[in-house]
Order: sequence, then C-alpha cells, then structure tokens
Amino acid sequence: MFGSEPPPEYNVLEDEIAERTGLLGLIRRAFGGETIRLPTTWYDPRQLEQVKVIDGNRVAIQATFTPLWDGEGNVGHVAAVFKDLTAERMQHELAEAERDLLRLIIQQSGDGIIVANADGVIEIFNPAAMLQHGISGLRAAPPDEWGARYGLETPAGQPLPLEDTPLYRALHGDKVVDGRWSVRRPDGTIRMLNGTSTPLARADGTRAGAVLIARDETERLAGEQERAALLERERLARAEAERANRVKDEFLAMLGHELRNPLAPIFTALELIELRGQVQSGRELQVIRRQVDHLSRLVDDLLDVSRITGGKVVLRQTAIRIQDVLDRAAEIASPLLDTRQQRLVVQLEPDLMVYADAHRLTQVISNLLTNAAKFSPHEGEIVARARRDAADVVIEVRDTGIGIAPDMLERVFDMFVQAHPSQTNERAGLGLGLTLVKSLVELHGGTVTVASGGLDRGSTFAVRIPAGVPDPLPVPAAEQQPRAASASKRILLVDDNVDAALMLGEALSFAEHDVVVAHDGPTALSKLAQFTPEVAILDLGMPVMDGYELASLLREQLGDSVLLVALSGYGQPGDRARTAAAGFHLHLVKPVTCNDVLAAIQHDRALPRA
Repeated sequence: MFGSEPPPEYNVLEDEIAERTGLLGLIRRAFGGETIRLPTTWYDPRQLEQVKVIDGNRVAIQATFTPLWDGEGNVGHVAAVFKDLTAERMQHELAEAERDLLRLIIQQSGDGIIVANADGVIEIFNPAAMLQHGISGLRAAPPDEWGARYGLETPAGQPLPLEDTPLYRALHGDKVVDGRWSVRRPDGTIRMLNGTSTPLARADGTRAGAVLIARDETERLAGEQERAALLERERLARAEAERANRVKDEFLAMLGHELRNPLAPIFTALELIELRGQVQSGRELQVIRRQVDHLSRLVDDLLDVSRITGGKVVLRQTAIRIQDVLDRAAEIASPLLDTRQQRLVVQLEPDLMVYADAHRLTQVISNLLTNAAKFSPHEGEIVARARRDAADVVIEVRDTGIGIAPDMLERVFDMFVQAHPSQTNERAGLGLGLTLVKSLVELHGGTVTVASGGLDRGSTFAVRIPAGVPDPLPVPAAEQQPRAASASKRILLVDDNVDAALMLGEALSFAEHDVVVAHDGPTALSKLAQFTPEVAILDLGMPVMDGYELASLLREQLGDSVLLVALSGYGQPGDRARTAAAGFHLHLVKPVTCNDVLAAIQHDRALPRA
C-alpha cells in the first residue's frame, strides 16, 4: 500500500506524522484498550524523520486500531487495519477544486448570475447581480415576490409579470435568449438588463432549478437613445437660435439704456463744475469718477464675456494671498458701499493661499461684493468670509438683501439673466456680472454656488477653488512666448486639423523639442518604426481612428513609457473622467497655447490623471 516497508526501528507511538496531524493520542488510546477508527488522512512515509524511508507512496488511508487482549486481561498487541482511500480522496478533492473554481467564476464574473433551485428559492446572487439590483446581500424570496423584492419592470417601466420573468420561465422549462427587462433599484435609479436563462437538470433528467445570466446595457442603450435624439436636437437648436436672436435684440436695447445711465450724471456734474468753478468741484469730480468707473466696468464686462466665450482668456496664475484679494476687491466695491452706507465685515482664516490669477480672482470677488451692495438695503451689512476646506479655499459673500426666488437660483449665472429687475429701484445691470464670476471661477478649476431662503431673505454666494500650488509654476501668459522645457522631448502630435497641428508642431520645435506630426491614427502608428515618442499629444475627435483607440494601440506598442495628453473641445468633469479612464495622463481643452502644451509635457505622472 505504502510502496515500502517500515524499518525495524520504526515505532508507531513515535510517528511524528501522526503527532502533527493530532492522531497520535487516538492511537495511544487503542493501546489503552479502546478500538479506534482514525479519520481519512494523507500519509507519506517518506516524510518520516525518526527513521529513514527512501521509497514509498503518498496514500489517503483510513485506519482502525483494535486492541488484542492476553490471558490476563491486558492489551498484548494492537491490530492495525489500513484501508486505501486514495482514489476516492483524490476524486473528492478534485470535485472540491472544481466547486471552488466555479465559485470564483460566479463571484468574479462581470455579468450578473442568479441561480434558483427547483422550488424557485434563489440560492446564488453574485456580486455583479447585486450591483445591478442595488442590493448588498442575498434576500431570498419566493417567485411571486420577485417583482417587488428586486424591482423588476418591463423596459417601458411597467411591473414585469411573473410569467414573463426570464428566470421563472426557465424554472418551467423554457430557455430564454436575449431577454430584456429593467430593474428599479432601491435608490430610484433604473438599469436596463439583457440576459439568458436556462433550465438546470440532474443526470437522471429531473429538474434542478434554473440559472440567469444578465448583462447591464444601460450605457449602450443610452448611447443609442442619444443618437436617435440628434434630429430632435437639431430642431431644438433651430428654435434656440431664434430665441437667442430675440434675446440679442432685447440685449442691445437694454445695452443702449445701460450705457446712457452713467452718462447723465457725468454731464450734470460737468455742468455744476462750470457753474461753481474749479475750487468747489471736488464732489462733482467724485461723481464723475464713480460713473466713469461704472461705465468702464460695463464695457470691461462686455469684452470679458466676449473673450471667455471665444476661449481667449489666459490666466496669469501665481501663488497669491487671499487677504490681498479681499483687500483689493473691497477697495473696488467701496464707492458703492460708501454711497449706500453699508458695512462690510471680513472674516478670514490666517495664511490662506491659492494658485490663481490675482486680477481675475479679485474681479470675481469685487463683482460679488458689488452685486451684494446693489441688492441690499441702505446701511445694511455684507459679510465676506474665507476659509480652508480640505484641499480647497472657500470664499463666501453673504448679504441681507432682497434674496432670490427659488425658480431663479439655477438661472442666476446665465448670460443676460436678471434675477430681480422689478424688485428694486436699482438698475440690475447687463446681466453679465455673475456669468463672468462663474466663467472665471471655472477657468481656475473651481465652482461657484448660490443659496437663498427666498425673496427678502438675502443671498450667499460661495466660490470654491483648489488651494494647491503646483511645482513647477507656469510662466505668466503675458510673456506670450513658448518657454523652453527643462529637457528636449520626443513628441508625437496627432491632429486632423492640419493648420493647427503644423503651427503647434512648429512652436514645439522652436522650443527645442523633437516633433513628429501626423493627421490621422494609421499614419501616426506608421511613424513608430523610425520614431519612439516620449510624449503623445492626441486629438480625440479624429476620423478613421479616434484618439481613444490610438492611445490604446500606442500603449500596446510602447507600454507605460509614453506620456499621453488628450486634446478635446470638451472639458466638463465627465469628459475628463473618460479620458482618465482611457489611460490619458492629462486632458487639455481647445484652444490650447504652446505654453499649455509645454507645461503638460513636464507633467509628473505621480499626479492624478487628467
């Protein structure tokens, strides 16, 4: 059985294998007079250390030790009977391994897998299925409760009849292929599923239950719906263009009125100067200065909106103190605050720093202070507060003014929108100030929000921008010259816009980089035979092969050695998340300057992607 014989010096009561497996004590009890049956155990005599056994087999044995009594009632010998169960044990362990493998497949499958027994009781609900249904554990239920328990609905959103449920049909012998239904999860979200259900039968043909394999097709179907909606979008776009034209006409009419408003007091003040003479003209000159400043800000707002919508605003970012920003913003808003006899309270945590354009951030805060002063009562109070919140700096401007109606909160940052022109004697302006605030804050990678308890309950505007100061700091854009990189890079630039690609390529070459330009994916790949790039700058929206596919192929050929930079006309958080998931290290929004690209190619890949 063991393929060897124990040497003469072998002593079963000193068998270290039996000792390691905890069986030696049982064997000794047999010598004490008990009949002992040992559980099935793997035994390999070659593992013995007390004696040397060269040959032998690893055997699964079941042993029985029976005491043999002598004439005096003492145990004279113990008979050991060994049964070889190696084949059975190996078959059992193989079956266990197969079950473990099947369990891993079910647990780690990306598709939802649900198994019910012949009575309809669900016994397996794998993690992917739990995610699809929005649950965190198996909650068994009889078939007539499946619909309510698991949120089963038709694709149209109606309750799914039990007889149409794929798993239920499989329990009754039907195989369902390409079944479609939806799931309303406990949080209210809806997932669209497609799947196959199959009856399960034992070897003798009796029913054992059914299995359902489901795939989440929500995103794919959403894409199809998006394509189907293109014609409707075109119709809506035409209607929106007509509406925008009407808004333009109304805006021009309002613009003429707004530009006339500051001119009237200017002329009046000049007349008073002429009447009184220069000696007594100080007050009138102050009026002229305020109104000229007002007119200047109106024109600046118009120009800034034009620049921002045209993508022409370039931030000159440096490390700046929030204290300096608030001081300068308060200085700009002080003429209006003084005229209305309003009190400005500044609450500031010490040593707050941000990486921002000082002029533009001051413009943001002064616009908010001016807005608060304009719509707050005379002798009212306005509070400006700055604080650190995790990795951000938050600047809040709170007033006790006329507030904002709930239906206007979502529109208050839209261009030309005036939240309450009829609720104050003050002119509401061009409706551009808050639009500028939002646009400039977003250029800094931040957000701005507004809260109000409603009319006559004041408003609070909160600006949130990242506090971090990157290293190295970019050169101010005012220099308007491509900066020299710290080391020359081999750059592959791929863009189907021929002029844009050639101009950017020339600028990068001027900055002493080795640049190869291509205008489509296949051409770019063909360049790899003679050129191994360190940086690949890829336009995402190319024909033939888009930037995502090209990036994947570049990674296959070059590995992780290449820095991937996406060029896109879209820069919302969802767009950046998609490029990050596709493996891009940075996401640049068109139009980009040479300085933008030069900063990108020095990117530290330890930073978060995109």
